[in-house]
Amino acid sequence: MSLLDEAKRLSIAIKEADEFRAMKQAKNVIDGNRELSYIMENYNREQMEFMRSGKSGNNMEAKAAELKQKFQDLAKIPEVQYYLKAANSFNDLMVQVYKYINDLIEEDL
Repeated sequence: MSLLDEAKRLSIAIKEADEFRAMKQAKNVIDGNRELSYIMENYNREQMEFMRSGKSGNNMEAKAAELKQKFQDLAKIPEVQYYLKAANSFNDLMVQVYKYINDLIEEDL
């Protein structure tokens, strides 16, 4: 079996994990709320534009502060809190998976 086949099997196993299912369910709740979905999409777009801009200076500091405030406001919404918690749990799982893979590879170095 090739490495890509094994990666596909790993991705399927990851998608079967409780953490992934919880994150997907939380995202579906947000996506099911048209207004909240729109707000989240706009925030994500603004955040990506900010990161891509690569500029520095006072304008960037002001934009960073604005994005931080928007995030804090979003994080007060129960559906977003649930999503953030689920996404954090999923990220923790992925850190464990990557660490485990790394440890197994380093054993043979």
